[in-house]
Amino acid sequence: MKYIVDLWERNIRIFDSYSKKFILLHEMSRQYSLSEVIARIGDKRHNIVYCKSKNDAIQFARDYADTQDPIGDKRLQAFAEEIRSDVHKEYYLAELVERGVAYHIGYLPANIRMQLEDYYREGLIKTMFCTSTLLEGVNLPAENLFITSYKKGLSNFSEVDFKNLVGRVGRAKYNLYGNVFIVRLQKQEREEDLQKYEDLLKDDVPPQKLSIESELNSNQKKLIIDTLLSGSVEIHKSKKNQSEDNYELMRKTMLILVGDIVGGRNSRVKREFASYLTSETESKIREQFSVPEKKPEDDINVSYDQIQGIEKLIRDGLAYPEIKDSKRGADYYETLAFLNKLAVAFKWRIYENRTLGAGEGRNYTKLTWYTVLLIQWMQGHGLSYIIGRSIDDYDEKKREVKVDYNKWEPFDGSQKHKNIIIADTLEAIEDVLLFRLSNYFLKFSEEYKRQHPNEPFANDWYEFVEYGTTNRLRIILQRSGFKRDSTEYIRRNADKYVRGTPDNPKLLKKELLECPNELVRRDTEEIQYNIPELFIDEGEE
Repeated sequence: MKYIVDLWERNIRIFDSYSKKFILLHEMSRQYSLSEVIARIGDKRHNIVYCKSKNDAIQFARDYADTQDPIGDKRLQAFAEEIRSDVHKEYYLAELVERGVAYHIGYLPANIRMQLEDYYREGLIKTMFCTSTLLEGVNLPAENLFITSYKKGLSNFSEVDFKNLVGRVGRAKYNLYGNVFIVRLQKQEREEDLQKYEDLLKDDVPPQKLSIESELNSNQKKLIIDTLLSGSVEIHKSKKNQSEDNYELMRKTMLILVGDIVGGRNSRVKREFASYLTSETESKIREQFSVPEKKPEDDINVSYDQIQGIEKLIRDGLAYPEIKDSKRGADYYETLAFLNKLAVAFKWRIYENRTLGAGEGRNYTKLTWYTVLLIQWMQGHGLSYIIGRSIDDYDEKKREVKVDYNKWEPFDGSQKHKNIIIADTLEAIEDVLLFRLSNYFLKFSEEYKRQHPNEPFANDWYEFVEYGTTNRLRIILQRSGFKRDSTEYIRRNADKYVRGTPDNPKLLKKELLECPNELVRRDTEEIQYNIPELFIDEGEE
């Protein structure tokens, strides 16, 4: 069943799927909050609450948790303590899970996210506040789905997105029926926005189009053609306020298109540009990009101009900085200088201007912070250490915290400010280190090995970032399937659980199955089943 809970007009209406009309069910006698609605409707049930942004998900979850008493479940209490230990003692999520509430957002550490999902499926966590990550393959049961916005970030829901979201309730595997409550929040929306909710319920899913058909306008498509005709793939934003996602789509579409033109492929992408391509312009583009130095790569995450830049740097002698001391890690100034050279070669100012290329003039202002995070991450430090150092840095230097879109406040040591820093740090690790920087390091490593085929290559920073350590034992364990946090526990207790050197085929002792760390035990049970040869047999020394 589908309902509109209008907290502005104070009424509840049910949607008739056959007549596609709304029927008034109830007039509210007073103003209710979102938390009250969820508590009244979703008591003792599996609830998912969709929010348009990470900040909304966190704040709504905290507001709702304030209405709930601690459950007193020992497993949730232990999980909360694990979050405090692994992330930070004042992290909001810890106090929420003790009340059977949580938020599910993209930058959460993988081990925490997986445990959240497990506890939700078991029913220990009853109410989960989510962002659009819910649309991206997360399969969670829900008796009630509360939708607090018709937006996904800054964009409106498409009919497909909405139907996909609604499809999260009433799955046969978990429960046959489910309810969808569209909650129109008081004082957060314009009066006319109610029509958008109604249209999403009424409208059928239209025939689907490629993203380039629906998301790229004619001016952007023309810009792509004009850029290619100039013999370049260096494309800039089509307008100042163009979103990062839309710019990324435009750029990758261009790289796919030039590959299709050079390869003579009559693809869907190429056909979408048919009205902008003549035989003459197509021939000119093919001629410009058929030369070896401009030939399109299969990998559309990088373009030939970026590859050319890195090829030259390596020919001129650039290599990853040496890590002379495993405890101290890489030198900060050498690492920063190295990243600044990559910034120029990979054109981060153009292609990564929100993150790696952020800054004005010759300065890449965010690289100083990313350098610190990178060194700490490769040293193998846990999240709690990295986050703690970030908070200390804000405190010592009296830095400002971004509390809203364009609002900054001096760091005051409050839980609110600490959680903003926690979120920023987790997102930087997930998005910048493990995704963006990792991809660029991969290209650098591949090109370095190509130019130095006979040279040993032990100082591979791509590998160090991927596994979050330079320690060989921890890298081998992660390759076998252990999570990063588990490998640090095993490393610290190597005398008890590890046999010999990392090169041993039978590396681990089965006593690891009985260690006090739950995460390590779970990893060990699964890996022993899949890779039994990693473990010493009974009676073997």
